[in-house]
Amino acid sequence: MLAHIPGEDTPAGRPLKTVGSYDLLTAKGAVWTVLDGYEVPNWYAPSPELALPEASFRRTRSMEHVEAEVRATRSAAGLIEMSPMTKFRVRGAGAAAWLDGIMANALPKVGRLSLSVVCNPRGGIDAEYTVVRYGEDDFYLVSTPNGEVRNLDQLSRLLPQDGSVILENLSEQLGVIAIAGPKSREILQPLTDNDLSNAAFPWLSAQLGEVGYARDVRLIRVSYTGELGWELHHPVAYNRHLVDLLLNAGAAHGMVPFGLRALESMRLEKSYRAINRELSQDISPLEAGLGRFVKLDKGDFLGRDALRAEAAAGPRGFW
Repeated sequence: MLAHIPGEDTPAGRPLKTVGSYDLLTAKGAVWTVLDGYEVPNWYAPSPELALPEASFRRTRSMEHVEAEVRATRSAAGLIEMSPMTKFRVRGAGAAAWLDGIMANALPKVGRLSLSVVCNPRGGIDAEYTVVRYGEDDFYLVSTPNGEVRNLDQLSRLLPQDGSVILENLSEQLGVIAIAGPKSREILQPLTDNDLSNAAFPWLSAQLGEVGYARDVRLIRVSYTGELGWELHHPVAYNRHLVDLLLNAGAAHGMVPFGLRALESMRLEKSYRAINRELSQDISPLEAGLGRFVKLDKGDFLGRDALRAEAAAGPRGFW
């Protein structure tokens, strides 16, 4: 059996799914990889002519470009295309009670968001979600791109039979662009009427608004890089416009586009966990250091009994 070479991407059947900004980011030197069938920038070469995938067990030339993306995002700002993220809307008269019985964390207040996991009966992590609450019974769930089919299947099987909860898969309808870095507010504020100040738009909150000519944009103040930043969840038809607008607005501030490799570096530096890496069905949120996102006293939820027993006995060992 041959070992998988780090960085190896096979070209068969590609490109299959692309976002509207595909040509703009290709012109910026994007080297593409695949998430859930979507083309996603892995890293950026200095020019399209040098945008050649590299696979090796040794150090590659791409690493210096990834380093530059990280440095630029940490010191100024960066933009990443993340449209393949899984996105669900949950609404209906029973939505809040239903979600509360699934999620290990407490549900956020209206206009706010929280990080939560869904556990199996053994207390292991089946899924991880960012839960945004737009109304008392209107929620927006965001999770990993590669979890779309599994997460949709799990939630669909758990739906109540009385029709009190409506689950919609918005993964193909909404795109996601994230802007992060200390200058991200300076870049984004002139493009929207939403007040992006700390007082008006605090960390872990969400608002609806317009950015440029794009309407119905879900602005979410959260960042997987650990920097000041926003995610812009938007109707896919606006994707090219938003990327072009943000890249032009950010150029004077030193903003660069960055890819998955730089994102992975930055989230590890901040000790942010990722599903299917640090988090899995065999690891509980208590073992993963996510106990602050588990509310054992909030009422029953999936895996609560196993987590209560683990909390009482102390974290179980891996061996």
